[in-house]
Amino acid sequence: NDDNGGADDGDGHGSDGLAQLLSKLRGCVFATIKQKLMLQANAQTATPTKKAEDDYDYPPDLLQVLLNRPKAAIARTHHDPETRLSLSLFGQLFDELHFMDPALLRMGYTHPMDDGQERTFKVKFDGEGVDDYGGPYREIFSQVAEEIQS
Repeated sequence: NDDNGGADDGDGHGSDGLAQLLSKLRGCVFATIKQKLMLQANAQTATPTKKAEDDYDYPPDLLQVLLNRPKAAIARTHHDPETRLSLSLFGQLFDELHFMDPALLRMGYTHPMDDGQERTFKVKFDGEGVDDYGGPYREIFSQVAEEIQS
């Protein structure tokens, strides 16, 4: 940590760390380069999955989250903000994932039926006969984003 606020140390280079320098120059770096760097970082820190016996079975270490969409819909009418939050899809997803080992949340598993969609967990909608071949996984992120914006 520098104590001179990033001022020049006399050698023309200053004392900012690499992270601070990149942060200051972020507008000068193209989005495609940022995306490539993020993809590389994700790939290097991903947790490998254990192979299932059958290629069409999910690996045993792939998490499954159980979410109740009707409960989330009813929660929108509650006057108590804490109840609305805890019963929302965002709240349910948080409850399912926040105690998990972070390494499990860095998986990038692709099921043969997922059409190339990487996932960290499987989604099961309580009371709905839906098999998650990528659609429910993508849908949950859309619905959570919608909840956060409303």
